[in-house]
Amino acid sequence: MSAIGITQGRLVSSEALQRFPQQEWRQEMHTAGLLGFSHVEWLVEREMNPANPIWSPSGCREILQAAAEASLPMYSVVYDYMIDHDLAGADDALKQLLVLIERAQLLGVRMIVVPLFEASEPVADDYGRYVPPLQTVAAAALGAGIEVVLESVLPAETLLRMADALGHRNVGVCFDSGNRAAQGFDICADLKALGALVRHVHVKDKSASGQNVLLGTGIVDFRRFFHTLAGLGFDRRYTLETARGDDPVATGRRHLQFVDGLMTKDIHA
Repeated sequence: MSAIGITQGRLVSSEALQRFPQQEWRQEMHTAGLLGFSHVEWLVEREMNPANPIWSPSGCREILQAAAEASLPMYSVVYDYMIDHDLAGADDALKQLLVLIERAQLLGVRMIVVPLFEASEPVADDYGRYVPPLQTVAAAALGAGIEVVLESVLPAETLLRMADALGHRNVGVCFDSGNRAAQGFDICADLKALGALVRHVHVKDKSASGQNVLLGTGIVDFRRFFHTLAGLGFDRRYTLETARGDDPVATGRRHLQFVDGLMTKDIHA
């Protein structure tokens, strides 16, 4: 299998999709390893959850033990807290992210996904107020050997200007196929425009109405998408941020085979 991971909560039947699987995270990690995923992308929720083991050194040791037992390295973390708490306006959002970088370093995490949505979403080109806090984050992450990838539906040219303003080599973009397609972007043109700034990819499909759907059943042209990435020489990991279907484990297996098959076809084309 290729370097394809999955976001937490996709292989379990917990109530909410985008939420840390409180009681099932160990089992989910074990299942992901058995299915052949390369990593499980850790979730930090929209509201502070002190029971999430990533917030304590002892919890980090538990995570590392579970990851070793599943033969999965810790690779990436998504900081969803800033979706409900403005990174440029809520002081705790920045402080908590800096603590998260320290914890991520303990875990050997290589990438933190920073979602610029809702409370932390710039309006049009008005991204200037996010530059100072993101520069602080990028500097701390650089010292920890971690990349910061911005997940956003801003136009590609705006993201390029924003990355240039941040001025840190460890800052890139997390490209979400479903989110950008649902906003009406030509995702392959965006990939080409962003080029090497794309450091991580969230694989997602959406319906015409913007709902998460099973891969291959929505509006994303995945054959063209992966062909474009192959042409750009993208050789980093992917994370499935997908719908679960009626049977999360069976759906996860099917999605992994779907993506791996398309990627393999392009590699050998």
